[in-house]
Amino acid sequence: MKTKNINVMSFTVLLTVSILLTACSGDDAGRPEWSATPETLQPQTYELTIEAVKRVDNDSLSAAMHRALSVNGNVIDVTWSEGDEVSVYNATKDQALDGKLKAQEGGSLSTTLKGQLTGNIDAGDVLRFSYKSPAYDNQRPTLQYIADNCDYALVEATVTAIDAGVLNLNSNNVEFVSQQAIVRFTFNATGVDGPRVSQMKVIVDGKTYTTQKDESFASSVLYVAIPGFSGKRISLLATLNGNDYKFTKEDVTFENGKYYRINVTVSPLKNVSQAAVEDKNKFIGTDGHIYESKDEASYFGTTACATIVYVGSAGAVDASSDTYKGLAMALEGTSGSTVEKWGHQAEAVDISEHTTLASAQTDMAGISNTSKLVEVYGTKEKKENYVARILLEFRSSNPHPEGTSDWFIASCGQWVLLLNDNAAGITTDKTWENAPFTLSNDFSSIYNFSPNEIHWTSTEYDTARAVYIQFPDSNQATVFYIGKELSGTLRPFLAF
Repeated sequence: MKTKNINVMSFTVLLTVSILLTACSGDDAGRPEWSATPETLQPQTYELTIEAVKRVDNDSLSAAMHRALSVNGNVIDVTWSEGDEVSVYNATKDQALDGKLKAQEGGSLSTTLKGQLTGNIDAGDVLRFSYKSPAYDNQRPTLQYIADNCDYALVEATVTAIDAGVLNLNSNNVEFVSQQAIVRFTFNATGVDGPRVSQMKVIVDGKTYTTQKDESFASSVLYVAIPGFSGKRISLLATLNGNDYKFTKEDVTFENGKYYRINVTVSPLKNVSQAAVEDKNKFIGTDGHIYESKDEASYFGTTACATIVYVGSAGAVDASSDTYKGLAMALEGTSGSTVEKWGHQAEAVDISEHTTLASAQTDMAGISNTSKLVEVYGTKEKKENYVARILLEFRSSNPHPEGTSDWFIASCGQWVLLLNDNAAGITTDKTWENAPFTLSNDFSSIYNFSPNEIHWTSTEYDTARAVYIQFPDSNQATVFYIGKELSGTLRPFLAF
């Protein structure tokens, strides 16, 4: 990734230390030559003064220890504030030292850090100096917020000797290293004038950095602090003028301590309610958005849970709703060792019977059919693995996305919508005996169907039998009926 006009600011620090030592008694009379009890080290109190001087290089930027940040052309200026605090940690002894170093003056590029620290320090110990702590969640997208909350910087120095109450370090010049990059994103969207982003999510390697959602801070320019990384994919989700937009770029590197100015052109990220015919075979994420692929869904921190298999007019896909316009299908069926009966033979389930294919393909009541099946066979008292019980288990571990119905058992008519959208040609003049129906060549590979698996519909043929779908070959579909107590599998559907 290219960056523009980057400057680096580092700090040279001069350290002097005076130690307050406690006197020890010289009377050894009566002391045993050997004791099995270890001596407890008593913490000492140290006076530590650091002269922090900012040094500016002309080829890169940034963010060593500082509090106030401001843009000066293509550079971020660093200014101390009086009272800025620095923590000290003894890395060798794995011990935080009590006390803080505080900036004695502010408003300039350098300051004196001074304070009392209490703990145990010996020659050879590595001391770690830190300004702030790593806090990158729920950032407000401004430089001031980053300066106050996210400007984490570290430096380490080794104590080489303790000479006459003064700590000697391995170097007289130590430079604080910022632990994050500061990135300024400028947003553009095709056809959108004056885009205002009210929230942004930056997703890198499975980690999400989210800005606060606040219209009062909405702008086309947002700042965010991000720990450095190399050669990773970066994905952005932005709420822009009230709608969701996305952006993805491969092989991005952000170096700690640098300032990046990046222009991004985002594209709309549809909610499932915005699906159109061209979104067929795309994926619905658990967040309710539509993604081009399962991988893209994972880039944006979600999981693809269903494939869009049909989009038509409002009210066309389920008899229970005059608004649902589309159907989606779970990525896989509930196959394997599970025996899934439709129900008991000779047990009525108050679902209209469809003894002809012409009648069965008019059954668009998958949601209400499912409710009736769940009422009869979904109770815990029923020991067999009825398809309704399997659906309830699927629902409990796979919450439906926002903007969709709950998972249901599709009716024959809803399956026919999917099949006919893939060239099956099942019309009302067809009979059960016309099966199998020829499908488009890539059907099974797109929808991940296994040969000869029986997929239950929620359509009842008669009291003893129910309608099923089967794929005897990769581009063939059978629509027929069998006894309710035979085993099959379930491919849950969603309506939206």
